[in-house]
Amino acid sequence: MLILFEKEASKSQLNQKIADKISKITKNNQVFSIYYAYFLDLKSDLDEKEILIAKKLLLSDNFSNQLSNKKYLLITPRIGVESSWGSKARDIFYASGINKLKAIEQVKLFIFDNDIDDKLIQNPQFYSNFFDKMTESLFFNLKDYNFLPPNIDKPNISEEEIYPYLVKSNETLGLALSSDEIQYLLDQYSDLNRKPTDVELMMFSQVNSEHCRHKIFNSSWVIDGDKKNKTLFQHIKSTEPEKSKHVIKAYSDNSAVISSFKTNKLLINDCNHYEYKNVETHSVIKVETHNHPTAISPFSGAATGSGGEIRDEAATGRGSRTKAGLCGFHVSNLNIPNFIQTWEDNESISYPKRIASALEIMIEGPLGSSAYNNEFGRPCLTGYFRTYE
Repeated sequence: MLILFEKEASKSQLNQKIADKISKITKNNQVFSIYYAYFLDLKSDLDEKEILIAKKLLLSDNFSNQLSNKKYLLITPRIGVESSWGSKARDIFYASGINKLKAIEQVKLFIFDNDIDDKLIQNPQFYSNFFDKMTESLFFNLKDYNFLPPNIDKPNISEEEIYPYLVKSNETLGLALSSDEIQYLLDQYSDLNRKPTDVELMMFSQVNSEHCRHKIFNSSWVIDGDKKNKTLFQHIKSTEPEKSKHVIKAYSDNSAVISSFKTNKLLINDCNHYEYKNVETHSVIKVETHNHPTAISPFSGAATGSGGEIRDEAATGRGSRTKAGLCGFHVSNLNIPNFIQTWEDNESISYPKRIASALEIMIEGPLGSSAYNNEFGRPCLTGYFRTYE
């Protein structure tokens, strides 16, 4: 394992945001700096040239004595999950000629500059302000962090134990697995010599429809004892006429194509020469909802919502290209501190602690959506938000 350390502290609005939170707990200002460190899991040691390339890519240096006699918190991507940053960084390392890298992760180090009581650092009320428990993990010592998957001994288990478990899970979790799918899972997990987890079963049941549970869309409907002729999905599709001069494609991919106009495009002809052609250029339209992820972790939830749009636009038909996006938010009252409005009633509604506040969503969510769009080269042109309660 190679650890590289950022040369200079990162300057970010995050510093002030966290400082404001913890000042309410400690009743005084805790001065701290944020550094990024990089953990590299290698197949073999890097040579001198490769280390120089790695340092240049990460704008970093060898692990220094920044932590000597310092008190700090280490914030990492959630254990057991490879971050999107890690997978991107690994690709860049390979493209730069470093093929000894197995995995890489970026972590945050909050280093305290002044004397701080150990009891305060260990206090959940204090340290919970520094990380998002849904997407990150926290450590008090650098040596405790290991992002490599542990070796787990496989228990001996028979098909006779797995099959009833699959049948019962199918019923209790509402997975709508067919007998063929149950048989497939039985074969696979018999080879693995273990039972599947509920998460694995849910993911498998939705493997062809992501998180949308499209199998239920195609189920039959009985309302007040009256069986309906159409499934829910057929009802949804019926909003678009079978023959439409405006809709080129709908309900086959995760986005739609509407007729647009002709544009002059530079294309290759049959003789392998470029020439301009006046051709039909249709519009791809995609909407992605990311309500629950954005409510749990506003920045990354909104970011991956925009990522879903980009993915589906690019996967529609042949030759489709993603161009631009927007983001929209419907939230409850903002309740901005020292700016409470007459219609906002703080007392009547309570929210689960795991859910971000409307204000947090509106601060972090648009930044996440814009960041993912812009990093992909697809500008987030505009947006909107509404408050309802």
